Amino acid sequence: MEPKEVEAFADRFFEREDIRQFQAPGAAVVVVRDGKVVLQKGYGYADIAKKTPVDPEKTVFRLGSIAKSVTATAVMQLVEAKKIDLHKDIQNYMGDIPINNAFDEPLTMHHLLTHTTGYDFTEPKLGDINGDLSKVTPLKEYVAKNMPTVIRNPGES
Repeated sequence: MEPKEVEAFADRFFEREDIRQFQAPGAAVVVVRDGKVVLQKGYGYADIAKKTPVDPEKTVFRLGSIAKSVTATAVMQLVEAKKIDLHKDIQNYMGDIPINNAFDEPLTMHHLLTHTTGYDFTEPKLGDINGDLSKVTPLKEYVAKNMPTVIRNPGES
């Protein structure tokens, strides 16, 4: 498809009534083909009150659940490369960060991907989501400090 066709397709998509019903304030779209940007465009507002349009190069969005499919794809690529075993205890991949699991069943990557870890909590805590991008916590530090506890046998729920 030519860039103008891609843009027309995206424009039509965001004009659809079923999409408008979601009342999303804005979105950024980037389409890449063969390593080249075909379309990069913002739709709607980054700030409704100020009528600030979405800038696809500058507007920051929370990733939310879309990160799950990206993460699962990356994990499965590591499985294909034989760098991760889906059924091996994840403690093998955690370095010096201990997994709080008192059960005989080890916690595995399969449990993580299928949401059957048996963790006591699975949602971020209130203070976890911070709009101040200058206050970044390294992942290892965050995980060590916030490692959930396995309170149900992994794989059961």
